[in-house]
Amino acid sequence: MAKTFRRFLNNLTCCLSGRNRTTIDDSEYFNVIKTADGKTSKEQHTKIKYPQITTSGLDNPFIITEIEELNYLIKDLYEEKKNETFSNNRIPLIYQQINIKMVQLIDLTSDNMEFFLTMYKTDNTVGARRAFRSAAKAMALHFDTFVANKSFLNLSLNQLTTILRQEKIATKSEIDLFQVAVYWINQDYSTRQHHAIDLFRLINFSALTMPQLMQCYCHQPDLFQSSEVDIILRNAAIFISLKYLGKELTVFAFAPNPREFTIVPEPSNPFDPVNPFDLNTVKLMEEEASLSHQSGGRRRKRIHMRLRVIWCQENNGILYHLEDLPIDENIT
Repeated sequence: MAKTFRRFLNNLTCCLSGRNRTTIDDSEYFNVIKTADGKTSKEQHTKIKYPQITTSGLDNPFIITEIEELNYLIKDLYEEKKNETFSNNRIPLIYQQINIKMVQLIDLTSDNMEFFLTMYKTDNTVGARRAFRSAAKAMALHFDTFVANKSFLNLSLNQLTTILRQEKIATKSEIDLFQVAVYWINQDYSTRQHHAIDLFRLINFSALTMPQLMQCYCHQPDLFQSSEVDIILRNAAIFISLKYLGKELTVFAFAPNPREFTIVPEPSNPFDPVNPFDLNTVKLMEEEASLSHQSGGRRRKRIHMRLRVIWCQENNGILYHLEDLPIDENIT
């Protein structure tokens, strides 16, 4: 634990100081033990080593203060580890406090993403994984800077999915998240194309407009050769279509999960048509979906729905045919 934690802190110090190489002070201190008569026994002093982050070379007073507070937490952690009478409840609490302090440091150093992207590789202990999940929230709030970092492409699948699961992301819409996922896949397409389904399940395609959804199809058509990937976008198309028709409650199962985007998108082109189905292309989609609809109490109605949507270029409109065919209405 000490070695991995040392590397973890050393990486942090390098990032904060901007230096390629830095050192961690191997501070030594004595744990004074009292004897039965209440006097301190110098002979029973116990030497304990613990890593500390040096603030040498740092000029930001806020970062220095946070590091000093983090050092105190690290010291407490090592004291608890060495003390045979420690309370098991103390260590998780200290780890939690360290995680909080790490997030505060991340907020102060949002321009340096190298540390975030190497956290897992440095220390894979439970505490570090928890810290990464906390850090993912901060990364999501600095999303553009985070994606622009060259190390982003070296993220593992687990790291990227952790970030895409965040409920608050500093970008404009789900289409940005889709493009980021494709960007990551294309870095090593032959190996990563199989991860598309895992990434796309975390993107709320149902929150897009129909033109944006069709843009996804055109962006990387090879990815949608997989039936699992294709059905995700088709389900989104069903929801968007029914929402346009005022019947989105029929397929609430396809509704997007709530997510908050902190960057306001640019105003739309005033010459763009209001109709969300005007795509300047012709698209034919036929989809059959079978789903359960809660109709009250324990009774459920199974709906078999066939949706045929034709986007028509000639009249800048939409021709649609929608049928609801109730089947087995009294399923419980």
